[in-house]
Amino acid sequence: KPFNEIAVSKPDNESELELEATTDTERSSTKDIHPLAVQEPPQDSDIHQLIEECSIRVPEQQKQKMEDPMFELVKICKKNSFFVFMTISTISLKVLLILNFF
Repeated sequence: KPFNEIAVSKPDNESELELEATTDTERSSTKDIHPLAVQEPPQDSDIHQLIEECSIRVPEQQKQKMEDPMFELVKICKKNSFFVFMTISTISLKVLLILNFF
């Protein structure tokens, strides 16, 4: 039953330790916990608009220096997500082939 073990020292004898097991059901009430509001980005936004909204007023040359690395990061992320998708597809196909042999 113990998921988390917490060492608690006894008040009458500090050298002895008592292990107290806690589970998720034994924790204090969660009625005061409220989910954070999730703000969805506008569906028609593009990267230029997002950069424009997030950028502070800076000279155009400095702004361009900030945008270029951001665009490179977006390209890298898209490329990596494609590789992840292809890897997952390949693994799924191999698992299906293995399962068909049994």
